[in-house]
Amino acid sequence: MKSRGWISVALVGLIIVSSVLALEASGTEIDMLMEQLLIQKKLVAGLMGRLDRAEGRLEEAWTRVQRTGADFYHATDQGDDLNSLSLRDEDIRAAESELMMGVAETQQIRRSLLDSIALLEELEGELKRLGGEQRRGVDPLSGRWSLTIEPGDLEGEMILVLDGTLVQGRYELDGGFRGSLRGTLVSNRVRLERIDSQLGFAAIYYGRLNRRTDPPRLEGKWEATQLATGMPAGGSWVAEKVENDAD
Repeated sequence: MKSRGWISVALVGLIIVSSVLALEASGTEIDMLMEQLLIQKKLVAGLMGRLDRAEGRLEEAWTRVQRTGADFYHATDQGDDLNSLSLRDEDIRAAESELMMGVAETQQIRRSLLDSIALLEELEGELKRLGGEQRRGVDPLSGRWSLTIEPGDLEGEMILVLDGTLVQGRYELDGGFRGSLRGTLVSNRVRLERIDSQLGFAAIYYGRLNRRTDPPRLEGKWEATQLATGMPAGGSWVAEKVENDAD
């Protein structure tokens, strides 16, 4: 059983690294990776238990092969007849067959275990990469965005600045609308309050940040806060990042 010590050490190391990264990083992608990592850790633990039991059976089968082989040799040396030796040979064959099945079983479990360890290492590497990006201050939101608001196909531009989870910004829309934005970004979900220079607190924008598209994309729904102004009560909006310079 000592031969499996390195597996336990590697598993403990992966658990420690993933726990640290979980504290440092957030977001849907990391949450999904952490969930996969947890599943893989459970699979590895289960495979280690199976391997332990299979190797126990393998040791017992090897002991029976040695014992039946020794009995056959002793009986031959004592001059037992053919019928007696044939029966002992059948016992050896049965023990050898059980031993070979045990060898095949342990080999299959080890292959599965190595595949699971390899996937764990891949997940660890991806989590480390994402955690490193966040520690380096990679900012997916700050910058200039082209903006389209429905209904009405109202187009414009907004500039956002992210500070932790807080968002500040400004915008300009067709028709001379302009003003400021304030809100939050948590787990790729954005909430922005629109304060217009003429209308005041005009609307709240809810959306999700999609980092996988090129360029990054924001899209969601909005709700008006002043129905008496003649504005629609709500609608949809989408924005695409134009550049990262938020100056």
